[in-house]
Amino acid sequence: MSSYALAPLVYQLQQGLNNFDLRQFASRVDLSRLVNQFDIKTVGFVAVAIISVLLILQLFGKSYVGPARNLVASAAHSWQDSRDLPYDHPARASRNLESVNHVLDALADAAIKWEESNTNEVTHRAL
Repeated sequence: MSSYALAPLVYQLQQGLNNFDLRQFASRVDLSRLVNQFDIKTVGFVAVAIISVLLILQLFGKSYVGPARNLVASAAHSWQDSRDLPYDHPARASRNLESVNHVLDALADAAIKWEESNTNEVTHRAL
């Protein structure tokens, strides 16, 4: 698709954002009323159900990620790849995260070692 086809849409979006008044929008939205309408039990149940489904799919599903077989290994490989970038990754360059970088480096190394130790084992079980 050509970028020229999107130009009218982008122009309309820019004009709409120029006319948007954030103060007026914020005065209309009552956050305390929205928060009070949430049912904590329902929100918690939905969150637990989504996490459970993701974990079950992670354990028993086939992985099409490539070199990494699961989400943890993918994150570990991504974090290690950020070391090799020719520029400073924003998460690594931040002074606020210097202490966290050491922890994340250790976790990434451990996850990759764990993945390598499990390469000879059967990881996909038939149901």
